[in-house]
Amino acid sequence: MNKQRLKLNRRILVMALLIYGALFVVVATLGQVQLLDSGEMTEKAYGQWTKDYWTQGERGEIYDRDGKVLAENIVSQTVIATPKLIEDKESFAVAISELLDLDPAEVIKKLETERSEVVLREDLTLDEMKILMTSDLSGIEIRKKNKRFYPYHEYAVHVIGFTNYDGVGQYGLERYYNAYLAGTPGRVMKMTDAGNNNVLFGMDRSVQAEDGQNLITALDMELQELAEDEAFTIAQRTQAKQVQILVMDVNRGEILSAAAFPNYDGNSPTEFLWNPEMPSDLNAEKIAEWNRKSWSEISEEIYQLWRIPFIMDSYEPGSTFKTIVAAAAIEEARVNQEEGFYCDGYVRQIRGADIRCWSWEHPHGAESFSDGLANSCNEVFVEVGQRLGVDTFYRYLDQFGLNRLTGVDLRGEQAGIYGKPEGINAVELATMSFGQGFQLTPLQLLSGFNALVNGGYLIEPHLVTKIANNEGKVVESFEPNILRQAVSRETSEELRWMLRKVVEEGTGKRADLNGYQIGGKTGTAQKLINGSYDDGALIASFIAAAPMDAPKYSVLIIVDEPQGELTGGGSTSGYASSRLLAFLLDKNGYQPEAAWETVLIPNLIGLTKEEAIESCKKAEIPYRFLGDRELEDLVIAQYPQPGTELEDRIYLEIQIEKAEKES
Repeated sequence: MNKQRLKLNRRILVMALLIYGALFVVVATLGQVQLLDSGEMTEKAYGQWTKDYWTQGERGEIYDRDGKVLAENIVSQTVIATPKLIEDKESFAVAISELLDLDPAEVIKKLETERSEVVLREDLTLDEMKILMTSDLSGIEIRKKNKRFYPYHEYAVHVIGFTNYDGVGQYGLERYYNAYLAGTPGRVMKMTDAGNNNVLFGMDRSVQAEDGQNLITALDMELQELAEDEAFTIAQRTQAKQVQILVMDVNRGEILSAAAFPNYDGNSPTEFLWNPEMPSDLNAEKIAEWNRKSWSEISEEIYQLWRIPFIMDSYEPGSTFKTIVAAAAIEEARVNQEEGFYCDGYVRQIRGADIRCWSWEHPHGAESFSDGLANSCNEVFVEVGQRLGVDTFYRYLDQFGLNRLTGVDLRGEQAGIYGKPEGINAVELATMSFGQGFQLTPLQLLSGFNALVNGGYLIEPHLVTKIANNEGKVVESFEPNILRQAVSRETSEELRWMLRKVVEEGTGKRADLNGYQIGGKTGTAQKLINGSYDDGALIASFIAAAPMDAPKYSVLIIVDEPQGELTGGGSTSGYASSRLLAFLLDKNGYQPEAAWETVLIPNLIGLTKEEAIESCKKAEIPYRFLGDRELEDLVIAQYPQPGTELEDRIYLEIQIEKAEKES
């Protein structure tokens, strides 16, 4: 009996120990969960039944000087997927692809990610939203998203820039002023069930996002449209690789227009509008072929298209740089306007150097210094450069801001390429004196030119003039920033009338417009390709300002590798420069000294190109040709039509085509 009781007691003891041991483990585990692991477990639980995401306020808008919207926001309905809530990704991909016309393979690729959310489709239509909302698909959410929209599409795109999907500025003003435009992000936290549906009784939390601020720029979109048209027309007429046009206010440093062809649409920055191999070729099939290629095949061309050429691409300015050399020489009293020179076609001051004047086959002969600028004579400027010497020459590069960043409100600016002054020999100084052997950016040159004509003041160039909040209150404004006085007012005035002579009598005659006192300088430079100059690859340019008695505006046009018979700076860009300057002056109330006379347009249809040119010259009508450039071709169309009056400096556009002339 005692033995049985003892045995029973032992069993009871063992059972008790097991129960107490189990209870101890449970209590210990609970203690660990409650005390040691509570933070981690709470976070996991919170992650399962809550969902939070960042929100962005309205991105600030961008305006031109007249209040036209250049960048704004539109609401886009976007379907978002949460990959961890989708168990059968393949079935999901097939189902949603049928509903939204997507590629199932691309959907699966997006879902196989560590990201908490992925975008499956933007810009849903109302019907698509209804279909998704009535479907039984789980793990998706339709969310409103502010999407950037550029009403002017490709116009001024290189300086406006664009944003990525997350609304972050990538290029241009969108990038430089991103902190102002973006505002302050907010955050939304909400309760959800296993199907990602909102739990109505949940305690949602949110932090309100703050809207960004607005930019008011100096850009004039009426002028910009004209500049874009001129850039495209020049490219078509000359078959050039690229055309750049910059227009500025010479007294304030404001950039009024910045056009470059080829360009792209800021709303679709990864799509080509032109054939990147030959932009002036508008072959729709070729463009479509490029747009069908994969990102790896087109990325290099796209990146090149996104570059801001006015500040990122340096070039040899050629004879437009002679304006700077002339200003330095006059300021230093190394020459005067009337001093005599003689051009026999060859530079003989530098022993062992084979340097010629561009007009070496027809030398300029005896000429004054002002004639030398009007004729763009290399011999004259080599002599003047030698008189200045390397140290003084480089000092004026610095004075005009040509060897440093301009400080413009854009990212990615380059400072130009120059040899160190201690390494410059007589031959290099000679070529630099007529604008070759170094490189600068278009904006550097135009900013320096502005100082040359505005009384000598180098002003920091800028695009944005004001920053305002959503209520229109200006919170910050930017006044002209004068960096230094590059030359005296007297030198500036003297140079202005020398530049006027270039347009009245010299190589810039095509820019002369009755009553507007335009002054400027042509330039044609060989391109440096793979370390050597290519005779067949030129950069033509024209730089000008008006009116010369009190300059207000300036323009620089650069044409990269123009083709055909007329490839000089004046030939390619003279008419366009005068048209842009006259438009600005007219718009701002300038009264020209002489009114523009309207001319009755003659009928050129059926004439040869040679006959059409003669007819236009006789009527003193500015013209440009589209199509084949051979002289025996016939005119098949013209704009404006015969019998109408040509006014407001509109070009007579002449279309020519290969044909047999009737006898």
